[in-house]
Amino acid sequence: MNKNLGIAVFVLLLAGLGLYFILSRPASQVKSSTELLSGARYIYQIDWPPETQIINKPFACTQAGIPTERAGGTTLQMINGHTYCVTEVVEGTAGSIYKQYAYAFPLAGGTAILTFSLRFIQCENYNEPEKSECEAEHTELSMDNFIDIAAQNLKAAVDTESFDINNYGK
Repeated sequence: MNKNLGIAVFVLLLAGLGLYFILSRPASQVKSSTELLSGARYIYQIDWPPETQIINKPFACTQAGIPTERAGGTTLQMINGHTYCVTEVVEGTAGSIYKQYAYAFPLAGGTAILTFSLRFIQCENYNEPEKSECEAEHTELSMDNFIDIAAQNLKAAVDTESFDINNYGK
């Protein structure tokens, strides 16, 4: 195994361990991936857990669009003091709304992107009190803190190694 491939495998292993660490913390700190939507009646995980991609390009964010457009909407967001470029693509189908998320952030001179998808049941399909319960569930769900902890653990794993973005993936 060449050195670059070994580094890439090690970084991915550390990222996996970091996600395990996140997911095994007490619920008071962060909900695990299974706890995040456990008991949810109106939101389902589609592409989960988040997929990580690391690209050898400096972090940049072009804010444009709206979530319901074909390319989605992208905004620059501060989450717990950390900068993210968040893209959301929303597509409706009969009875459900699918949301694809991409959280990009600077990592070791390059950019890391965490992507995942969720399916939201359309609350208008229900009568009261289910409609209000559905709307409350949609409003209360925020992936921001969960993704921020995953991103910071990935950064910590990369910072502890001699990770060279210029050789990543070669």
